Amino acid sequence: MKHRDDTGLFDYQIEMKGSLYDSWEKVRSVMCQMPTGTGKTHLLVSVVRDFVRSESSPVWIVAHRIELIDQISDVLSQYGVPHGRIVSGFPRSGERVQVASVQTLSSLFGAGKRMAEVDVENVSGEKTATEKRVAAKVSAEKTATEKKAVENVSMEKTAVEEESAEKTAAGIGFADTNGCFPSPGLLVIDEAHHSPAKSYLRLWELFPEAYKLGMTATPCRLNRGGFTRLFDKLLTSWSVTRFIEEGRLSLFDYLSVRPDSAAQRLVDGLSKRGVDGDYSLKELGRVIDSPSSIEHLYRSYEAFANGKKGIIYAVNRSHSIHIRDYYRSRGVRIVSIDSLTPSVERRECVERYSRGEIDVIVNVDIFSEGFDCPAVEFIQLARPTLSLSKYLQQVGRGLRVHSGKVRTVILDQVGLYLQFGLPSDERDWECLFTGLHRGKGFKSAEREAFLERHAVSEDARFSSLEMTVVEGYEDFLRRCANRKAEVEVYEEEGLYGLRKGDVVILPAVYCSISSFADGYGVVTYSCGRCGIVTLKGNLLPLPKCRKIELYSGGLAYVEESPLIRYYVDLKTFDRYDSRPKLFRLDFLEFVYYEGHYHLRLHRRGWKILPSFTEEDMQLEGDLFFRGGIFIHRSAPSVVYWYEYTDGDGCLIGSDRNEDLYLCAPGKAPVYYGVKKWMENARKWNFIKCLK
Repeated sequence: MKHRDDTGLFDYQIEMKGSLYDSWEKVRSVMCQMPTGTGKTHLLVSVVRDFVRSESSPVWIVAHRIELIDQISDVLSQYGVPHGRIVSGFPRSGERVQVASVQTLSSLFGAGKRMAEVDVENVSGEKTATEKRVAAKVSAEKTATEKKAVENVSMEKTAVEEESAEKTAAGIGFADTNGCFPSPGLLVIDEAHHSPAKSYLRLWELFPEAYKLGMTATPCRLNRGGFTRLFDKLLTSWSVTRFIEEGRLSLFDYLSVRPDSAAQRLVDGLSKRGVDGDYSLKELGRVIDSPSSIEHLYRSYEAFANGKKGIIYAVNRSHSIHIRDYYRSRGVRIVSIDSLTPSVERRECVERYSRGEIDVIVNVDIFSEGFDCPAVEFIQLARPTLSLSKYLQQVGRGLRVHSGKVRTVILDQVGLYLQFGLPSDERDWECLFTGLHRGKGFKSAEREAFLERHAVSEDARFSSLEMTVVEGYEDFLRRCANRKAEVEVYEEEGLYGLRKGDVVILPAVYCSISSFADGYGVVTYSCGRCGIVTLKGNLLPLPKCRKIELYSGGLAYVEESPLIRYYVDLKTFDRYDSRPKLFRLDFLEFVYYEGHYHLRLHRRGWKILPSFTEEDMQLEGDLFFRGGIFIHRSAPSVVYWYEYTDGDGCLIGSDRNEDLYLCAPGKAPVYYGVKKWMENARKWNFIKCLK
């Protein structure tokens, strides 16, 4: 970028910005992941400011809600960036920077479609009869100005549809009643986890040469689709844990219902799913929106968050209103808002909340994104979900730092901890981005056992409410201190063990523990024989040996007996008669032995990994494709067995579970379908599952 100005950015934002500009030297479409509350909008606007100072082409910033558009517009004004809006009902302007509603763009540029496509993962699609009546009433109350704006959009769409695709690609622009929109040189997508929706895909079709920047806290999808069709690369910022340690995000106390609680049993009984793969909204409303559940919500609020400012997430409009009325009858200053609440009223509620006139806002999928009030002191989760994105977006609203609060209280009333863990847990964003993993929760037996162990409390509030503390802010600080501490050998009654900070990771039962080499150490048992232990305190599955010698790189010489002697690769447990050599090919590790190269990966499943010759030791860009397998840089530990090449030159491969993945030229592999054996036909059948 010719003109770069980092004024107003924190160190991690400057680091992300530099990585983005470096990536744009190689690819045109980049997604940036930063946790909720860490300043994505400020980074976005800083990039836009640099772009308009360095390039002559326009910039479009695209969002899907008026709150997001208002927020981006406010920050653009703070940075002194002139801009207009492409939003139904707003006058057109000739500014180079435009903040656009994706719904309006879809109306203008959609292929003969009047309505924007709906992103079903993040927009509630099921409405009760009451909601439909309210929606009809709101529609009937549109002002003459709004009706005129709709007519204008219709006129604009007619004019746009007369433009040819060739003119679009040439960047001639799109006519409207006040002039034209030149084709953008930069498209910025806010909350880019929505980008696989068809309304966004249309922008990629119209403006293939534009640079693209996607901003999101959660690059994941319930359907495991991934984002590599749209974005060439993912850049990730610090983890939530580090942001909290650095004081950029708030400490929190996480309280959850117990696994055997009545509330958890209600959630466990949910059996129906919506078209997006999440819980059915109709079933949620029927099961969760009950007087007893709402009473439990209030009692939990009264016990742990009374007098604090916060947000409650409800299932639907009816549930939200019932919560509001119950809390209000007990003297709580509370309002409820949802998608049917007029935008002016929603904005007024947020302003009153910020001024301290309201303490609690209960909402339906409104504050999952784009709500930036840092004074949130508690989050109450009353809406079950299977979506990791929705969970992190919701709890993230409470993690902004504020001088008036020490920590945030998270009240998990529907067992989301069992599905997703803590907000500060590590996530493999690269695998979620590429679609290797899907952003769907799963009930963890380990987390359930943890809750059961901590269910007993001397505090009567927890027993009466069937709740427990998953992690308090003091526990978090202690865990961080232990994580930063070095693993050390300690002595107890003449025996030795390992500890990290105040956590014992290996009990003191060994006669000696050697110094560590590449994460491995030798322990001596009371019988005089040896074993190998890792820095995490895990004993490797080896017999008690007469002698062990450690070598660099994770190799060892082992003598089990005078007759059984060998060298072992401690990463794969492969054994060799003589000491092998280690070889690295960029992102891949190999073991060289007797003239052949072997991948240094665990052999899991029934599929056999081939060996390679010296001529095979080369990459094709980010891809290693030899011996009937291919491995991509984005997931160096995942092997795909080559099946065939499709008509577009894309490699189709299967993993060890017989799931199919498509690897387009220059792209990371994405989930494609499944491979099944057809017994009657005696052949494999390849079933494509994604469009």
